[in-house]
Amino acid sequence: MKIVALAIALATTGQSQTFDLVCKGELKTESIVGNEAKPYSTRYRVDLDRGKWCEDSCTEINDVSKASPGVIVFESIDKDGPAERVRKINNVSRETGQHLALYTSRSIGGAMSVVTMRWSGNCEPSEFSGFPASGAKF
Repeated sequence: MKIVALAIALATTGQSQTFDLVCKGELKTESIVGNEAKPYSTRYRVDLDRGKWCEDSCTEINDVSKASPGVIVFESIDKDGPAERVRKINNVSRETGQHLALYTSRSIGGAMSVVTMRWSGNCEPSEFSGFPASGAKF
């Protein structure tokens, strides 16, 4: 409901609600086997009118978790189970273009394993490239 209200409010201001975001920055990975930093580049296709987004080749179209005039939150997941804890957040500032995504996983089964991945970069808007046509049979 909040996404629909935001879409209507932004549509009346003349701002486009369908766009791509081209994001580039650094991906840092930390685990018990070592640490690594490398560049990343990704493209998000965003349709705030429908509250949908996808990444790169768009194999999966997802619901936007939250959208406000200041930030788009693509994902916000926090699962805490007896053998594993997973946290994932992925957002972009609509004011600065700053992209931040964080994924952490901790499993306790057998040897304890902890992995943290942090994407930090900037996004630039681009023309909306659309979502692929669905080939689903049902």
